[in-house]
Amino acid sequence: MTALRTNPGTAGALDDQAARLRAMAGAGRRQAWPIDAPAVVGPRIVTITSGKGGVGKTSLAVNLAAALAARSVRTTLVDMDFGLANADVLCGLSPRARLDAALDPACPIEELAMAAPGGFRLIPGAVGMGRLPDLPEHQQVALLRNLRASVAGADVVLLDTGAGMGQLVRASALCADLTLVVVTPEPTSIADAYALIKTLCQSARRMGTNFAPPQLVVNQALSPQEAAEVAGRVSAVGARFLGVQLPLAGALMQDVAVPQGVRARCPFVLGAPASGASLAVGQLATHLAGVLQVAVRDANRLPPAIGFWDRLARLVGGRVG
Repeated sequence: MTALRTNPGTAGALDDQAARLRAMAGAGRRQAWPIDAPAVVGPRIVTITSGKGGVGKTSLAVNLAAALAARSVRTTLVDMDFGLANADVLCGLSPRARLDAALDPACPIEELAMAAPGGFRLIPGAVGMGRLPDLPEHQQVALLRNLRASVAGADVVLLDTGAGMGQLVRASALCADLTLVVVTPEPTSIADAYALIKTLCQSARRMGTNFAPPQLVVNQALSPQEAAEVAGRVSAVGARFLGVQLPLAGALMQDVAVPQGVRARCPFVLGAPASGASLAVGQLATHLAGVLQVAVRDANRLPPAIGFWDRLARLVGGRVG
């Protein structure tokens, strides 16, 4: 995500803003909900993915988590990147333990999740760990079991996957309650997003899986019209060749608040809540809360997502079509 709507300040102003954002981050960490807090509905699983890297997927995931938390939705963000994880960097956090700690069957679950700015919880991804399917089976079992325990009590769990079409990406999307595919107006991003969606649809059909088609989030658009055009192109191709409808869940325009938040290592929804990007993420959070029906706290309206981690474990074992 890049910049457009907020006026860039001087170096001194940026320093002041960075200090202000760090203070907000500290306040957010103190307000995060406890690990044993019960969930009334859920957890609902939302996978956030993209066909290629560099589209602002992790920044969107971090800010969406903070926006959901601001709407009283207890949210856990899991950085599912096993090699180049950086959600913790965007939050200004220094993890004591990362995702690879969960490989130990004796790992205390409270060591996995940490309080993040804005009141959500973050499970930091691993750095230089490799791919989950390459791990021995007992480590895969330990990892997913610990993840399942560590997200207990959440209303919504956001999974920030790596880019591309790896087994873990496909499995996370096929098992989730909702999948968001982040795409930018760049032709390469559009082509890769469609390729990912095509792979997911084909895998689901081969496996006989009840798979809801992904929803699109257009990022870094120059205007709402451009965002609509990008979504329309992807959706039209999906309808013609895959027979699926691909709704537009949300769109973010280019906004200077985004890179400022990255440099300050704090979500822009906290540092620039009135910016166009923050308002757009807020609208997306409201949309998700409505789709997943976590805001109404009605357990009878939508049953919990039972068996997600078990299904994920089966699929990453090499049986993703």
